[in-house]
Amino acid sequence: MKKIHFDTILSTNAFLKEHHRELADFFLVSTTHQTEGRGRLGRLWNDDRHSALFSILIKNDIPVDLIDRIPLVAITSVHKVLSHYVPRILIKWPNDIIMTEKKLVGVLVESVFEGAALQGVVVGFGINVNNLTFPEDIVVKSTSLAIETERSYDIDALIDEIAKTFQAEFQIWRSGNDDFLKYCNRFSSLVGRSITFYRDNQEYKGKAGLMALDGSLSVSTSEGQIYIRSGEVSLSDNRELPVK
Repeated sequence: MKKIHFDTILSTNAFLKEHHRELADFFLVSTTHQTEGRGRLGRLWNDDRHSALFSILIKNDIPVDLIDRIPLVAITSVHKVLSHYVPRILIKWPNDIIMTEKKLVGVLVESVFEGAALQGVVVGFGINVNNLTFPEDIVVKSTSLAIETERSYDIDALIDEIAKTFQAEFQIWRSGNDDFLKYCNRFSSLVGRSITFYRDNQEYKGKAGLMALDGSLSVSTSEGQIYIRSGEVSLSDNRELPVK
């Protein structure tokens, strides 16, 4: 896997999207600081030079109809690595890892099209590693490896470990193995819990079920079982489920 590191960059995802033509499959770009890093739904990703911030470009073997599964493959890879360091972490659909109901990891997957032709997929990772403080607007819902374990980590080594695991998990998935889905559901933070979500600008409540192979989340509502593919999901209960 070829890689490049920047001290400061606008966004690792944006860099790979801009330079996808000349870069190889599974090229990795990392940075110490992003000035315009983003999460899902256009949110800014706050960092203080203590996070693992990197993106991986995938150019080969990515059928358009399977792109929605890539976030779950990616989050499985991160969970498998981080669970060696922090035991009580859970996967929050569709692309987060949380601990004690606080966000530890976010993944952002973006497609690169030229016209109607898919040229690649960029998988961005943001992991709170050695952060000890957070901005006031997110401090109550964010945590880090350093906070949870009271030790610091080699960010470059952690990036390498996750990148290698993700490449291996991606290749296993593309060989026809869908075990990533069982893994995500085993460590789901939402299954069996009451949630609130929006669909077509309308608020709904229901009980979260399992994640489906197409990347959606099943939800039991008063109108029956539905599947949601995107959007924001928040908990309607405050109980913390034990790790399975």
